[in-house]
Amino acid sequence: MLQNSSLRRRIATRIGIGIGTAVAAILALPGLAQAHVTVQPGTAEGGGFSVVAFRVPNERDDVSTTQLKVTLPEDQPIGSVQTTPVSGWKITTVTRHLDKPIEMFGEQLNTVVSEVTWTATDGGIRPGQFQDFNLSLGQLPESGKLVFNALQTYSSGEKMNWNQVSADPSVEPEHPAPTLTITPAAEQG
Repeated sequence: MLQNSSLRRRIATRIGIGIGTAVAAILALPGLAQAHVTVQPGTAEGGGFSVVAFRVPNERDDVSTTQLKVTLPEDQPIGSVQTTPVSGWKITTVTRHLDKPIEMFGEQLNTVVSEVTWTATDGGIRPGQFQDFNLSLGQLPESGKLVFNALQTYSSGEKMNWNQVSADPSVEPEHPAPTLTITPAAEQG
């Protein structure tokens, strides 16, 4: 009788552990789905300047993120793109020539920043951590969306391109592009 009771407890324990593991795995799935490069905050007021951060999580268990390259929207050139120093990271920018100049504060601009790259100089983003990379952007469009391409590089050499846009807003792509929604400026009263 004692042996039978002990056997039942072991079986119940194993079943409980199995159920607990399954529940933990299911709860972890939404976290994995969110492990992509995003723009923080996700919205900004149109027509002016805004500081946004590209939030880069490292969802890998065994390698660090060592580089982030953000390509700015080609169809919506931004006249002013400024970086801020990030400890442990080197920042480089690339400019491009515009076929059609844009006006900013009465000046005609024919070149704009097209790409910003942050490269780790001290280990990068370790597993289970994230880093925010700030950019000041302006003058923003009056409304709409700015879609960026982000290329995340790991210490293993693997690259993850965050550049997909879904035609159906209810479906998130596997590698979504960081997107900034531009809201119309509030009316001054």
